[in-house]
Amino acid sequence: VFEHLVEPHRVLCKLARALRPGGVMFIHTGNASSLSLWARPRHWVYFHPGHLHFPTLASLQHYCDAAGLEIVQFETHGFRSARTKEERGGLRKPVDKLVASFAGRVGLGHRVRLLLRRPG
Repeated sequence: VFEHLVEPHRVLCKLARALRPGGVMFIHTGNASSLSLWARPRHWVYFHPGHLHFPTLASLQHYCDAAGLEIVQFETHGFRSARTKEERGGLRKPVDKLVASFAGRVGLGHRVRLLLRRPG
């Protein structure tokens, strides 16, 4: 949902205020710091008209800080060098899996999962 929001930082602040102290929330969104985007900037699998916003890991950290939330856990996952199933034939799929494993370990996967907590 995060990538569909017009003002995600404002929504995150509202959600943070709604949490009780010690309360948690989970965000799963695209990662504009990903190897997938770097490899195919014009054909990234997550570019489509319904997606209005794609944060980087740095911007997510900024949003969380501004909302008074701490990041308890984060991970990135995924890599895709092709947009369609037809393009993913041959060796591309196994190579993508290998790259995805690396990308996820170093914070460059094309999706990011965050577990956030309101301190207190």
